[in-house]
Amino acid sequence: MKFLHMGLVILFIAYPSCLMVLSWFLLVRPLNLPGKWRYPLLAVYFAGCFKDLLTNITGGANVVAPEVSYHIVTWMSTLNITVIISLFLAFFIHLGRLFWKISRGGAKTVSFRFMYPVITAAALVLAVIGHVNAARIPEIHKYTFFDERFPRTSRGFIRVVQITDTHFGTSVGPEKARETVELVNRQEPDLILLTGDIIDGKPEQSREEVAFLKDLRAVHGVFGVHGNHEYYSYPEEWDPIWKSLGITMLENENVPLIIDGKTVLYVAGINDRQALRVREPGYEGPDPEKALRGIPPGMPVVLMSHRPGEFDKAAALGADLTLSGHTHGGHIIGLDRIIALLNGGYVSGYYSRGRSRLIVSSGTFLWGGFFCRLGIPAGEIVVVDLVPQER
Repeated sequence: MKFLHMGLVILFIAYPSCLMVLSWFLLVRPLNLPGKWRYPLLAVYFAGCFKDLLTNITGGANVVAPEVSYHIVTWMSTLNITVIISLFLAFFIHLGRLFWKISRGGAKTVSFRFMYPVITAAALVLAVIGHVNAARIPEIHKYTFFDERFPRTSRGFIRVVQITDTHFGTSVGPEKARETVELVNRQEPDLILLTGDIIDGKPEQSREEVAFLKDLRAVHGVFGVHGNHEYYSYPEEWDPIWKSLGITMLENENVPLIIDGKTVLYVAGINDRQALRVREPGYEGPDPEKALRGIPPGMPVVLMSHRPGEFDKAAALGADLTLSGHTHGGHIIGLDRIIALLNGGYVSGYYSRGRSRLIVSSGTFLWGGFFCRLGIPAGEIVVVDLVPQER
């Protein structure tokens, strides 16, 4: 509990206060504006810096899913990202002024005052582009893997479709949810796998969007795992809803895929480590060994793991294909390298370790609290064809 309170203080007070101080010194003060212009400008920066505090004051106590319109959540995020990009650009302007002064032996530097409005305008344009990219209908990204152990079906292969990180409740509305489900169904999947962070907040916050998941159609079923945001979002209330939608959630367990009376493949899923912080009893953290227990040696395994950092363990235990999300592709070019470091070196796309393969989806959509894609892969629905290879 003490760590939770500390985290809230950092999120709501310490971090935005630092942004606000930097905004004053790097962006507002250098303009030398009169009070009638300075104070409204400060108010805008305040809203951008303290967006989490403001949205939660007006929208309930859930930090990751304020009970307000997703439009408010995502556009407040865009304002916050505008501030961050502005500060990043302003830092280099001030660094340039310092080098200029040093190179001129302490002489007075050229005024860069005119640059600050340009910086803010450029940052706003980039943030809006990132917002628009994040809200686009996801693209279809296809992979084909060959293995002599993969089953031969009536159409010759097994098609797996992955959805992840839709973040219904803070990201997009019912229309985008409906279009996404229709796009998935057009791929004619044998299996649909939901690899976590499907929702944010209480069931009533995303009831309309989530209802469309009941329309998902797959020959051999729809399966899922919990991501960290499911555990932030009243998991005990969501558990019966997943069942009503026809989604089988796998919690450190596996199920066989049976075709014509014969087991041809196993689908497994592991919990997210955020489960260890849920107050209600009965939730356990990730356990790849338990998830793969009982699977006969040599049998093909598709594993769902919300976080890609579990891949190394999964590969060592013999999982053939691991499907993950969580990283959102890194959000912004440059930032993606940092996010990769925080996730075992994995951030987006295809990886392999021996015979084991990993696909890290960039997310179907994004969390509304950092709603931005700039210079990184688009939102995606991953389609994987498992094709039997002749011996």
